[in-house]
Amino acid sequence: MGKAGIALLLAVAILEGCGSSTKSSGSSLLSGTVPTTTAPAPASTGSVATPTGGATTTTTAPTVLVPKTGALTSTEFKAAANQICERVDGEAQSVGIAGETADPSAASKLRRLEKYSEQAVAQLSALESRGPAAAQKTDREFLGFVKDGDAIGARAAKDADSRNQADYTHQLVKLSAIAGDETAAGNALAPACAQG
Repeated sequence: MGKAGIALLLAVAILEGCGSSTKSSGSSLLSGTVPTTTAPAPASTGSVATPTGGATTTTTAPTVLVPKTGALTSTEFKAAANQICERVDGEAQSVGIAGETADPSAASKLRRLEKYSEQAVAQLSALESRGPAAAQKTDREFLGFVKDGDAIGARAAKDADSRNQADYTHQLVKLSAIAGDETAAGNALAPACAQG
């Protein structure tokens, strides 16, 4: 998710640049190609930005080879989830900020962000069955926040289309309220799922 991630794609895309009068650091949800039960997951490598009290530091994630099929260890699952979040985050960042003003441009950006979020949800859901019980639980918790954020983002997009500023702002505040919990759940899943 760099400032996006389904609930965070939307919350951060809406809150931090996608704007809300209640700014908060967001987490981003995804980026990377998500392995399905039949598709291989590439190895996880590279830098991951992690929030540290307002500042962002970059750490190098270890390389983990993820098998194309079969059960995954916790480490392999986290690496695959991290790749998904990194990829989706990069795509979401290309959309830009929805902004605080309820207008058709904001609605369009929110809908584009939601599509990226839906891809991430589908990929993480497909990955879930391959992980150990603890990883599956963490994934479900994170995806719950993402889905909640997507629903709020969809309402915000409708409000932006109709230029209903009061309701649009209300939806942004709701996104901001769940952003912290989503970030924490994303961090528990994989570093890239909570970068902000």
